[in-house]
Amino acid sequence: MESSDIDANPSEGSYALLGDGARQHYFAFYKHIFSHKEKALDRKTRELVAVAAALAFNCHNCLDGHIKKARLSGATEAQIAEVVEVTLAVSAAAVVDRADGAAARLRT
Repeated sequence: MESSDIDANPSEGSYALLGDGARQHYFAFYKHIFSHKEKALDRKTRELVAVAAALAFNCHNCLDGHIKKARLSGATEAQIAEVVEVTLAVSAAAVVDRADGAAARLRT
């Protein structure tokens, strides 16, 4: 995580309710995950995965940030669009899966 990713005033914004210790641990964890050191996935791929996760977990600020970082890491609009399509397909399949379970329970 870049220093610019951290809210300059932690009493406001998305980290306002985290205590200093929790915030420091979170930022250290985040920095470790997105560092370039000894990772099997390159930065662009990790950012594309993060775009998919942000979509799946409905995190608007995460989505904005990771799309920006994906672009800075070399991702094209077409690659990001494909990530959106794949996320949509998997999300739709999850709804079908839950509906199949509900249908089975209705029959019992």
